Amino acid sequence: MEACLFLCWLFLSSIALSLGNGEVFYVHPNDPSLCPNGTTNCHGINEYADGIANDSMIDSIYYFLPGVHNLNRSINIEWGSNLTFQGKGMMMESPHTTVMESPV
Repeated sequence: MEACLFLCWLFLSSIALSLGNGEVFYVHPNDPSLCPNGTTNCHGINEYADGIANDSMIDSIYYFLPGVHNLNRSINIEWGSNLTFQGKGMMMESPHTTVMESPV
């Protein structure tokens, strides 16, 4: 029984280690003063879109700081990238919309 538990733990640990480093990025709404103190990974959404590489898009979390974020280009996200996009701060009591333009 102990050997079975050890093998299960070993298997799950190897999966957890292979998932990547889980890097965290902050996205400010064109106001770098909103970035958390001591944070080096804090840029506007278009800066990330300009220099985004596949390696930084695997197992990463993007925290969107309060404000309006306007993406001026398309980005491609591949299936299995394990990305998380999450808002930080308080959401206002008002209608929220996501606007997507057709690439055609």
